[in-house]
Amino acid sequence: MRVVVVIFVIIIVSLFGCSDKETRQTVSSIGEKGILQSGASITPVAVTKEAFDQWSKARVAKDEYGMVALLSSGLVFTPSSRTQVLVIDKDTYITKVRILQGEYTGQSGWVAYEYVRPEF
Repeated sequence: MRVVVVIFVIIIVSLFGCSDKETRQTVSSIGEKGILQSGASITPVAVTKEAFDQWSKARVAKDEYGMVALLSSGLVFTPSSRTQVLVIDKDTYITKVRILQGEYTGQSGWVAYEYVRPEF
C-alpha cells in the first residue's frame, strides 16, 4: 500500500510540478555537467527514447495508470531535482544524462532538454 501512495505522489508532483514556464539557461554540450531541475522535487528520467515518448504521452493525457506502469517497469526512474548529471548525448528536444550522485548513480536516461541546467 505504501508503494502505491509513493507512486501516486510522484505522479502528482510530475503532473503539476513540471509546468515551470520561466525561460532558463540549459546545458547545451555533450560532456558538460549540470543538475536536473524540472520545477518539481523529482525529475522523471526515461531509460530509452521510446520510454521518454511513452512518458510524455501519458503525462499529456494525464494517464496515471500509464505513468505508474512505466515507473513500475523501471523504464522511468525519478532522481531528486538538483541531482548532478553529465550530458552524454543529445537529440532535438531531449538530452541523455548519466546520473553522478544519489540513489541512481551511474544510471543513464533521457530527459527534456530544458530539465538539465548549469550548476551554480
